[in-house]
Amino acid sequence: MEYNISDFDLYYWPVPFRGLFIRGTLAHCGSSWDEHDVDAVEGIMDFGVEKQPVAFKGPPVLIDRERNFAISQMLVIVI
Repeated sequence: MEYNISDFDLYYWPVPFRGLFIRGTLAHCGSSWDEHDVDAVEGIMDFGVEKQPVAFKGPPVLIDRERNFAISQMLVIVI
């Protein structure tokens, strides 16, 4: 059995065109990612800062699974 494990987790609102720059950057780099639904986005927002993958007030959040590293803010993610 083959498992397809993505490179990244992307937490963003599932609204048309939201996160398009991030998705485009990841695709251009040949990366794979999983996008999470509204419940998952709200779930990590409800965590206290100490339990969030990175301190943030709202999406986007991108988690690099290999490095166990998370960043927030669209501009920072695409740089």
